[in-house]
Amino acid sequence: MEHIIFESNSTKLSLDNVIGCLRLQIKGYINDDEFKDILINAMNHFPKLNVTKTLNDFREFKGTSPAMQKWVITNYYPALVKNGLTHGALVLNSDIFAKFAAKNVQGKASQEFDYQIFPSLEEAEDWLGKH
Repeated sequence: MEHIIFESNSTKLSLDNVIGCLRLQIKGYINDDEFKDILINAMNHFPKLNVTKTLNDFREFKGTSPAMQKWVITNYYPALVKNGLTHGALVLNSDIFAKFAAKNVQGKASQEFDYQIFPSLEEAEDWLGKH
């Protein structure tokens, strides 16, 4: 069962009670300010949700700036880890810019928690369900 925390034309933040994770879905192009706003929203909700996992559905993601990638690595993920994050799943599309940005962040963030990339939502959900 999914409980929607926030939804806009370009993003959706929700609690997945079945897997026990915070879900972040990017639905198309999103600028850095909008991306940062949704991540701050996630940071504020994560401690209250009693979960230890995230699922980032970035199949429609078009990438982000190096400055935003750095912010995610130095602010967003450390805040989630501090509040109990242990596992993260990332689902990507074939967009080369999105893959570059996401893999850069994933590579650095995975030093702090188990963060894996998957080609499909089903594989990501299956993996998170086992952890």
